[in-house]
Amino acid sequence: MIKKGNALIATPSVIGDLYFHRSVIFMIENDNKNSMGFIINKKLDFKLNEVVNDLKYLFPLYYGGPVEPDNLFFIYKSKIIVSGSRSITKNIKCGGDFNEIIQLINGDKITKSDIKFFLGYSGWTESQIEVELKNKNWELISCLDCKIIFSNYTKNIWKKNLTRINKKYQLWINTPDNPNHN
Repeated sequence: MIKKGNALIATPSVIGDLYFHRSVIFMIENDNKNSMGFIINKKLDFKLNEVVNDLKYLFPLYYGGPVEPDNLFFIYKSKIIVSGSRSITKNIKCGGDFNEIIQLINGDKITKSDIKFFLGYSGWTESQIEVELKNKNWELISCLDCKIIFSNYTKNIWKKNLTRINKKYQLWINTPDNPNHN
């Protein structure tokens, strides 16, 4: 069973899927009714500063998934104290007072390696995720290192983690994003 803090790595069976092709998803919730996570390796072409006013620094913005793509979400390291947050793992929290986050960023208390912002999230209804796992759409990793989750260099996250799980994917990780270009 998937637990919050686990990660899902897209397998080659989702090639061509507009949303999940070569995705790595950090799961923040999984109960009997719903599952929720954020795609951590799909950086958008614009910055957080383009959707949020009054930010002193440029921060990358990530595509979290196809659900609620107009809403902003964020995860951050547990050393950061924000009211209304909830723990995902011992080292990672989610949500909380967004105004406090902005104040901490502008006050030089949060850096780009401490927090990740997402537009939208990835979500599944009851038992949908288990069906996708049985169909081999995903490989499950019990945990990812915080350095990987909060890395702003996301180009090879999918490749490295998929081959770490199973060498049978070696051929697939070296194909171009679109196999027709091979």
